[in-house]
Amino acid sequence: MGRGDEIEVRRRCLTVLAGDLAMLRGERIVIESREGRDEHDRRALYAALRGNPVTYEHLVASEDPGLRFADALAWAYGAGGRWRDRVMPVIDAVRDVGTARQRRETRLPTVRKGAAFTFPS
Repeated sequence: MGRGDEIEVRRRCLTVLAGDLAMLRGERIVIESREGRDEHDRRALYAALRGNPVTYEHLVASEDPGLRFADALAWAYGAGGRWRDRVMPVIDAVRDVGTARQRRETRLPTVRKGAAFTFPS
């Protein structure tokens, strides 16, 4: 759980997950592929898992039914209220990774036609 910039929050979540899994001597992380954004996950997990024998892979939901179950739990928890109450018996812990600053979009400067700029001598 976290707030703010999606990429940074996901990086923090994966880092915490990798640490927890390594501590529990887990062996494998399966993550739902996000079409073209998996490279961010790979970088985060590579950094977090250095020296640990944990493997990870990205799959589409149809390749691993467990991914659908995880999505359903995450949705219900996020929806709150009665939905959250229904799934809490199977949730062991909730970790808050905090608030990540929103990234600013990098844009090239634009020059208006006819605008003049001189460098000081």
